Amino acid sequence: MTGRYFLYLIGSAAGPIKIGVSSDVNRRLTQVQTGNATAQEVFATFRFANRREAEAMEALLHRTFGAWRVRGEWFGGEPHKLVEEVIKAIGEAGGPRPARNIGRREFSRRSPGAAKENDITVARIEHALEIVAKVMITHPLGVKAVPIFQRLERELGDARSREAAFERARLIASRPLATASSQVKPSE
Repeated sequence: MTGRYFLYLIGSAAGPIKIGVSSDVNRRLTQVQTGNATAQEVFATFRFANRREAEAMEALLHRTFGAWRVRGEWFGGEPHKLVEEVIKAIGEAGGPRPARNIGRREFSRRSPGAAKENDITVARIEHALEIVAKVMITHPLGVKAVPIFQRLERELGDARSREAAFERARLIASRPLATASSQVKPSE
């Protein structure tokens, strides 16, 4: 049977991460979210030509990351590190590059706990910047990583701006509300 099959990494910003296979990742995300109290996110997807290839890679990853297993297809540890290690392992096994990856800005905007999750996003972006900077300096083709580095710098600026906005909002929200009688009236 041929078609679109995806190996996916779904989980919450705090973990754990589910490593699975589906032909419809968005539907699978909805199913996983139904059974979870915390907001779930698609961290990465990898497209395969057929189900057999996707399931073979899934089995390899389950064996490779067995020490991180929490239960079934769920794996613990720091989510961003797990995602990076999975991407690396798939690359080393000759698998596809991620069709979707963790740098989605919309996640911190759409989540109810966006302020807390934004802190995690900032940490992820800073970590990714560190990795890309090392590649730029140490790899002979490091110059090809410059656009990625620039994009990450922009995303970091956006994330820090959101962080500052949440801080200002918390400060404003902590002030007592002004009553009509305590408001200063303009002089005539």
